[in-house]
Amino acid sequence: MLLNQTLTMGLIDILIWKEILTVADKEIEQETIKEGKANLWYGLESVGGKLFLTNEHLIHYAHAINFRMKRKIATISLKDVLKVEKVNTMGIVPNGMKVITKEKNYQFVVNGRSQWIDEINKMID
Repeated sequence: MLLNQTLTMGLIDILIWKEILTVADKEIEQETIKEGKANLWYGLESVGGKLFLTNEHLIHYAHAINFRMKRKIATISLKDVLKVEKVNTMGIVPNGMKVITKEKNYQFVVNGRSQWIDEINKMID
């Protein structure tokens, strides 16, 4: 019984890491200015995936490990971006970035948020 549970958990771990690495290797057909791992908040769920900045869009590809947002793609036109600002995730962790558009706000968790904000601001100015 313990062996079966161990094998099952090992298989699940392999599938999860395979999915994470698949998204980590994701490429898009547009010219990419910046890319990296990122989470996008949908309400209370932080959806992991990969973020791309192109000359026209900010694109977040969610990986399939997320509970409700499996394989969801969020595309934000840079023409609609009004402002990008630093935010603290959960009010304390200094790794958040808020993208404010004409329609709605998007909050991301990224590594190197200052670089992300600088690159986006170059594109929208």
